[in-house]
Amino acid sequence: CRGRSQSRSAAGDYGGVLEAMRFEDTAADDDEELGRSAFLSVRTLKELPDWAPPSRKELLGWKSAFALDHEQLVGVYVCSVSAKVTHQGRLYISFGMKGNQGHLCFRGLTILRSALEFVILVDNVQDVEPGGNGVVTVVLRKPIMMKGQRELYNSVDLKTGERGSAALCALFARKSNGDADAENEEGDDSDSEEDVLSQSLRNAACIPAEQQPFNKILEVNLPGLPAQGFKDELLSEEWDESWFYIELITRMGASGVSMARLVDDSDNSGTVEHVRDVNFTVPVPPAPMCPRATKVTTSCRVSVPAVAANERSRVTVQCSSMSHDVPFGSNFVVQEQFYLVWDESGCSCTITKSVRLIFLKSVGWLKGKIQSSVLTEQNKSSELLLAVLRKRVVETSRIEKAVTTQRGMVWEMQRRTSLFSNDWQAPFLPHDHSKRWCWLDTSYTRHPWMPLETPREDALTCTTPPLRLGDGWRVLGKWEVSTNGCDEDDAGWQYALDFYRNDVLWGKASTGKHCRRRLWTCDFQEEDGSPPNPVLATDLMQL
Repeated sequence: CRGRSQSRSAAGDYGGVLEAMRFEDTAADDDEELGRSAFLSVRTLKELPDWAPPSRKELLGWKSAFALDHEQLVGVYVCSVSAKVTHQGRLYISFGMKGNQGHLCFRGLTILRSALEFVILVDNVQDVEPGGNGVVTVVLRKPIMMKGQRELYNSVDLKTGERGSAALCALFARKSNGDADAENEEGDDSDSEEDVLSQSLRNAACIPAEQQPFNKILEVNLPGLPAQGFKDELLSEEWDESWFYIELITRMGASGVSMARLVDDSDNSGTVEHVRDVNFTVPVPPAPMCPRATKVTTSCRVSVPAVAANERSRVTVQCSSMSHDVPFGSNFVVQEQFYLVWDESGCSCTITKSVRLIFLKSVGWLKGKIQSSVLTEQNKSSELLLAVLRKRVVETSRIEKAVTTQRGMVWEMQRRTSLFSNDWQAPFLPHDHSKRWCWLDTSYTRHPWMPLETPREDALTCTTPPLRLGDGWRVLGKWEVSTNGCDEDDAGWQYALDFYRNDVLWGKASTGKHCRRRLWTCDFQEEDGSPPNPVLATDLMQL
């Protein structure tokens, strides 16, 4: 047995040597296909005295974990990353062939069926700061989301030992010198603090909705809003106090509004995109440790895609804001998205407002408070948004009567007593708080349409939403369970381990799940001749 084991070990070592020789031959051929910058980077690593080519096992592990085609694996280093807990794994350095970019890839050891993973573009590395004991800090130009984490990271601390630290420092020292030379040749000035802040806001706007979903807080149909006229206003190069978003923040009490130059970010697909930064001061609602007013920087992106003759016109306005004077204001970004779609006539528009909160850094125990405050203020601003849009409604011969319709939404929440029973009832645990009312708005609080005199026991016995309408609105149809046939069961229920706000964490499988929810919807319309109740209108948009 010992002899066979030794033979296998020797064969394995010999196979590794052959694989290393084949890798070097392949690498020599691939060097010819590398770009000039990548070729110099690879040569920098190979000139290090302790550089060794990746083994066959490391090469196969890298290929199976990361689908990076047309890239050459140059170095593999034992590495640990601190993200709440320390993850042990391997750091892979690769460079692209045929013009593709290089990557820094990390894959940790699997712990409880999950492993920390992240991929960093080489061009996304702004700086590498060496520390003690083989630790280097990789500073990023754009934040990244790590697999298994819920926060964005602007920098990553890597403990790679002396070999890995020397490789990273040598690699990006050469890259930084090359970038600096390129910038000097182009005559570009160094980035100011405002430019860095603006870039952070724009990077946050590029985070896919799959990673950080939006919360829809308003959906309204507004007849009489002309498509061409509104698009011309949004795409105008001159922004004044009458421009759409400027008028909206002015109604919210903004003062000292100043605007940067307009940036044309259009692409070759026909989509017109304009980006402009807006600075202003806005009052802050009374809250502990908060000032009376705060300075805000907002990056506004207007996107108007090209449409065919038989397609509907649509516009997306995305506003990413950062408050500078509130506690931890630089650690999170509030992103509003206004999505407008017109009908075939181009005179009736459906407006959807969504919002999401992106945390760039940890805010500790204040995270829940910040989330609830942001949702509350966004719900209040929805009535102001509707007022701004109504000013742009025009009477045309194609519109007989401009009547505003809105869709109300309410969540029904339930929890079961144990995993082995099917006894579903309203949330009853002490930490459920306002969820024990069963009928909730999108922020998972007691629904504002529920009469104040309604006892909670009576609300729990209702099989349909026990809500009372105010003056100025009439109901169209009745409350119905909203289903899409994919994420819920036949009765419209979605199941999860807890009452999460993230839709990704809900599904139609009830096995092992304690909580469930389903969405009820109903359409409402303004009554003729009577202005809507402003309190009711605000509540409608809070659903």
